[in-house]
Amino acid sequence: MKCSVMNPSRALACFLCTCSLLAAQTEWVVDAAGGAGSQFTDIQSAVDAAADGDRILVRAGTYVSFAIDGKALTVLGDPGTFLFGFWPTVTVRHTFAGQDVVVAGLAGVQGLSLSGVKIEDCAGRVVFEQVVASDWQIVDAGDVRINACRLNVRTAVVRSRVTIVSSRVSSGLVVNGEPALAVIDSEVMVARCDVTGQGPYLRAPATAAIEVQAAGVVTLTDDGSHVIAAGSSPNHGLPAVRGDGTVIRNPRVRLVGSGGAPGVSVGDDRIEHVPALEALGAPVGSTVEVDLAGLPGESWALVFALPGPPLRVAGIRGELGFSQALVSLQGVFGAQSEHLSLVVGPGLPPGFGLCWQAVATDGQGGFALSNHATYTRLR
Repeated sequence: MKCSVMNPSRALACFLCTCSLLAAQTEWVVDAAGGAGSQFTDIQSAVDAAADGDRILVRAGTYVSFAIDGKALTVLGDPGTFLFGFWPTVTVRHTFAGQDVVVAGLAGVQGLSLSGVKIEDCAGRVVFEQVVASDWQIVDAGDVRINACRLNVRTAVVRSRVTIVSSRVSSGLVVNGEPALAVIDSEVMVARCDVTGQGPYLRAPATAAIEVQAAGVVTLTDDGSHVIAAGSSPNHGLPAVRGDGTVIRNPRVRLVGSGGAPGVSVGDDRIEHVPALEALGAPVGSTVEVDLAGLPGESWALVFALPGPPLRVAGIRGELGFSQALVSLQGVFGAQSEHLSLVVGPGLPPGFGLCWQAVATDGQGGFALSNHATYTRLR
């Protein structure tokens, strides 16, 4: 569906103003082969040399681990950018509010997983997009946004706020039987994702897809095309989501237990209307495909905006993820989800962050916010 844009000239002016500010920031080029126009052959040297707000463009090649410590940076890998070595890891840590970090376009050698992603003690926004990695550890982070990634083997979220959109989360070959996603004293939203627990492996037991521990809260939203499933366990019942925390889910979420177990077994299980939003794009100058699912007959409004710190609004369920709205669209849900094709201008620089979020009536006289879908403009 094509939707009209409200105030397009004003939106364009905002974009151009923002782009002029970003143009003053330094752009560094990393090339393992030392090609023309590059300043570094390894990512860590570029990170060390960069100042707050700089962009690091990484050409296709093989690199080793790197860490971003107390800086606002954007690291964008071309297709064919791999990390390799002994336990290659991407680490982001010790950022203050306003120090935003973006990491996009990285995988392990020959497309296999990185060995790890560590996000620790971050008050600023951290965005990972199109990254394939195992062993994700997110601790004491105020705003982590994961889009179109693969989170393999295990993902642990501790005392953090995380949104995972359009991603695959899975267990794999974990001998101590950990779930695909462990949520501990954290708020995590999982939107439009497949999440799969581990089946029996040697002496390791099957696992749930998600465990919600202590004061953890997990919000699940989907359009019905994905599944959250426990690992196969023919002899023992295993729910897809379990623990003593809270789960909020919309009716379209598919939860599949194994061994005859129910889909969910937690301390507090709530079924609420939570619209499901997906924004998947492509390189500069191309169309971003946005898909929004909700209850037929209910009204919706979609905002296309600049990302902002998480914010709760009185009287609306959910949490805002943007700070400055650039474009707004509105409509009424039909029997199918609403599909929007939006062309984002080629004038935006690589690494530019955009955020989509929708609000919809919930059939009960109230309003509910969708997940926020943060999209990074790649090259």
